Amino acid sequence: GGHETIGMRSGSAMYPRHRWVSLTLCCVVALSIGSAVSAPVVQRTKEESATVSTRSVAQPPKEGLKCNGYGSHSPDKECDCFEGFAGEKCEYSAFHTCNNAGVPQDDGTCKCYRGFGGESCALALYPSLVVSSARISVTEGGVGATYTVGLEGTKPSEGDSFFVKIRTVGSNLTQALLSAEHNDADAPATDLEVRFDATNWGESQKVKVEAVDDQWVEGRHWLYLNHTVTSERLGGEGPKSLLSAVEILDNDEPGVEISSRVVNMEEGDTFSVSVSLKKSPVPGQMVHVDFQSLDAGYHEHLTMGASRLSFDSETFALGPLKLRLSAPTTFAAKASGNYSVPIEVVVNSLVMPYNQLQLAPLKVNVHQVYTKGLNITLPHGNELVVNGTNSSNSYFGVALTSKPLHPVKIAWRGLPRDVLRRLRFSPSQLWINPDAWNQTHVVRVSAEEDGLVTGAALLSLNLTSASSGKRERYASWRPLAVRLADNDAPGLRVEGAEAVVCAEAGCATPYRLGLRAA
Repeated sequence: GGHETIGMRSGSAMYPRHRWVSLTLCCVVALSIGSAVSAPVVQRTKEESATVSTRSVAQPPKEGLKCNGYGSHSPDKECDCFEGFAGEKCEYSAFHTCNNAGVPQDDGTCKCYRGFGGESCALALYPSLVVSSARISVTEGGVGATYTVGLEGTKPSEGDSFFVKIRTVGSNLTQALLSAEHNDADAPATDLEVRFDATNWGESQKVKVEAVDDQWVEGRHWLYLNHTVTSERLGGEGPKSLLSAVEILDNDEPGVEISSRVVNMEEGDTFSVSVSLKKSPVPGQMVHVDFQSLDAGYHEHLTMGASRLSFDSETFALGPLKLRLSAPTTFAAKASGNYSVPIEVVVNSLVMPYNQLQLAPLKVNVHQVYTKGLNITLPHGNELVVNGTNSSNSYFGVALTSKPLHPVKIAWRGLPRDVLRRLRFSPSQLWINPDAWNQTHVVRVSAEEDGLVTGAALLSLNLTSASSGKRERYASWRPLAVRLADNDAPGLRVEGAEAVVCAEAGCATPYRLGLRAA
């Protein structure tokens, strides 16, 4: 048989439609020219005819032959036609009306063979899949978006259906729900099957996509909808599937909360700002809050403990993070007023709808103080060594460089704070009176006995005085280096007999081994 290829509207795909020419369904009687005798005819029932190969079709009528070669001559009627042929000269083929791909029924319809459909049993390949949009954008918790899917091809016969199966793939951040009119699902679901049959053939069906509001901060992300044509009658899935990208816009912004937008501090002071997010990032993602100033010289007046605070779902659960600000002492000859440092606050994350989110700036006003120096003396070396409770050589001396108008209280601050908490100062508060300003005042330093093996620790100690009404202050020229030595060595402790005498082979005396300190 021959065939021709007919282009179908299916995007870039071309589907061949075959027109088959089949063999005759009955045995052709051998005829001799001029002979009026016909060979016996083999008849087939409709059920037997239905099993004939779908490629078998009637041959063209043989002109010049009695009954056109599709029947036998009988005395009482002109032609006794074979099964599937009718008319005075057997000119009509009932099988040809079903495109030789089905069995004609008494009501004039066709019962098509597998793989064929329609009123006349046209070749029923998988139809073309048409998706209206390759990209869809939805917002979490929003009204959603709609697009259409359709099939183009031979209309299925009554009772047959094609399905467009839609699956969500490619994202574990947000759940997308699908719904359509012609589907068997009772409620929106992550997967969907849109049904096409004789009742809605040729009509595009609307599919609605909604993104679930999950209260997580994911930012903009993507998932994909995979479309595949399926048919129970043809079996399996169609040879072609189409993808549509779904852009999901997050309605949950992290929202940065800062305890103080305006900070006022003096030179030598420290201040902590609490920073937190309003909503937690999605597990596995990170949101950064960056602090930066465009003032190139701000480092002379302000020091930030960290320029970036990072939050994930676990950090968010622990509570706010601290941004530590400190104003170094400049030892100015006179007070010159305030120095304002604007700090930009930027939320930076790969999961944000855009890479950076500019927030209202943080303003820090540093009040400059007329600061005079403190003279600090050490018994030896350039650092103070503190060894446990032995403070015989653990002291330093403090003296003022000029006579104050009022008594001056000297305070000490140090980092890291956990090391500072282990130290004890005697006296706990140092007051220097104006009449003793040029005397050296001794401060002894000791450490608590903790019984733990912690090893040596270093401390940077700053000495400053409370400012007076004239905003005058005394401060150490540079931090005092303090080394805390640990007097707890691990040691080895043995408990048991010092000597074991065994008179018999195999005897043993147990003893215990351990460390002297944790």
